[in-house]
Order: sequence, then structure tokens, then C-alpha cells
Amino acid sequence: MYSTTIYDTLRNDLEEKVISHNLVNESINIKCKRLLPRQAIGRHKHDYYPIIKGKKFMVEADFLQVKGQGFTDAFENRAYSIKDILSMNRSTKRNRVSFVAGLNAAYRYLGLTDKTIY
Repeated sequence: MYSTTIYDTLRNDLEEKVISHNLVNESINIKCKRLLPRQAIGRHKHDYYPIIKGKKFMVEADFLQVKGQGFTDAFENRAYSIKDILSMNRSTKRNRVSFVAGLNAAYRYLGLTDKTIY
């Protein structure tokens, strides 16, 4: 029996959206990179946030000059095509955060949300 996860649901929705907007065959790169705490959340009086302590990182994807982010303790600096994001194995934290950041950027580009960066 196959169990559908939230990632499967999001992946299927993203695929539907990029197909309907003729973006699936475009050469679009999603670049994920680690942001420094100040870049990710600005300055804070408190230092108890995991991102400030260096235990978690903000990963940012750029999709046609539109940003999307994800929060994790594992990341990679890598460029993906939209096809890569749709077909990636999401069993590792690195892949999941790249997927989420890329999804956030793509959804913002398509006007489906405006809350894609922290």
C-alpha cells in the first residue's frame, strides 16, 4: 500500500501548475544556498533562535528572480531545473529543503502565494 505524504501532494500540485503555465520544459534553475542568520531573519535582541546558534540554516531558492526559502539543518549549494525538483527523491533533509525552497519560489513566481521568505 502506498502512503501519500504532504511532499507528494505538493509535488503533484507543483507539476500541475508548471504544466498549465508551460514552464515544465523551460530551462529554469533553482539555486539553493545557505543564508547567514542576519540575511535570513535580520537582527534580533534574543539569541535563542536555532538559526542564530548555528544549528539551523535558511536555504534560499531563486526562481526567475523570485525568492523562496526553507529552514533546515542540512543543505546543499546546487542548481536544479524545475524537472529536477519534480523528480527528486525527497528522502533526505537536503533534498526536502531544496524541494520546499524551490516550491516556495515557484509558487511565488506564479502568484499563488506571497509568503515565501521569512
